Amino acid sequence: MTESTARYSFLDRLLHKSAFVGIEIQKSLADIEDRMHAARLTPIDVRQPVFITSLPRAGTTLLLDLVAAHRGFVTHTYRCMPFVLCPILWDSVSRGFRRPSEARERAHGDGMLVGYDSPEAFEEVMWKAFWPAKYRADGIALWSEQDRNPEFEQFFTSHIRKLMLLGAQPGGETARYVSKNNANIGRIGLLSRIFPDSTIVIPFRNPVNQAASLLRQHQRFIDIHREDPFTRYYMESIGHYEFGGAMRLIDFPPVEGLDAPSDPMSGNFWLAYWIRVYTHLLKEERSNLHFFDFDKLCAEPLSSLEALNGVLHIPEFSAAAMQDRFHPAVRYDPIKLGMDAHMVETALSLHERLSRRGIS
Repeated sequence: MTESTARYSFLDRLLHKSAFVGIEIQKSLADIEDRMHAARLTPIDVRQPVFITSLPRAGTTLLLDLVAAHRGFVTHTYRCMPFVLCPILWDSVSRGFRRPSEARERAHGDGMLVGYDSPEAFEEVMWKAFWPAKYRADGIALWSEQDRNPEFEQFFTSHIRKLMLLGAQPGGETARYVSKNNANIGRIGLLSRIFPDSTIVIPFRNPVNQAASLLRQHQRFIDIHREDPFTRYYMESIGHYEFGGAMRLIDFPPVEGLDAPSDPMSGNFWLAYWIRVYTHLLKEERSNLHFFDFDKLCAEPLSSLEALNGVLHIPEFSAAAMQDRFHPAVRYDPIKLGMDAHMVETALSLHERLSRRGIS
């Protein structure tokens, strides 16, 4: 999501606020980039992009790190901030005052280290810029395949080309775009229509453990946002509404017979949301969509990574070189969390269906 913003100076914060207050200016600057660099951008072929998406706390950041580490991929990094929509211009301007990429633990307190060159999820800035009405105060509306927008699709494709241009290596073949954007679970159909040759990977975890982790992060970010309002502003600006004072969940359809707890400080709230999310996603029958068991990855990394690359097709992919990054996930007791037994049973049954659909 975001590393701690505690290191941001007054000028850093002012720059970020100026950039996002002027989001329409960023769009205009992006159009100027299109014209200025048309000769270099037009020939770039956007092919076989990879979209990693899921309900948070399912290992999406780690999967992004694994894929983006290969030289055949490009993605957003922290250096893209705050002028995310005009990457060529910002790359040119910012080169003169870049700081070294010193890795620190991100704000989640989960051991993931990030620095300025680390890949991160900034794609949502584009979706917000073109569909502001979907981001309501009480939640975020779903997208449908009928939400086609030629202007957005041209902008998105051009944006990917710019990242590919900036990330091009001498003599290297054309790179592929990879993103981690948890909010993409609310627009799987539209994303598939825009990029029919894409690969969409949806990791999932044991529902009790994932819901408990969601609760823990929400509690953590409630405190962070209270202590540092700029962190909340930062997360809202980049479209990260999953936790804390900025929480605005995606409005997935209700599930018949399922209660909808209203208290996000309870385990039942997040377990019910887990059920709604994955019930909706299991209805998606698309050849480019692949569910991926993150618990199995942690327990059997070698075979799981090899299975993952069976759908990603990454040259020089070495599962053996990456398997040591994984360890069994923390397990939580649903009784201690006060989770409703019937709801737990429903979620575990849904988890079995996800496992049967998962990459193997």
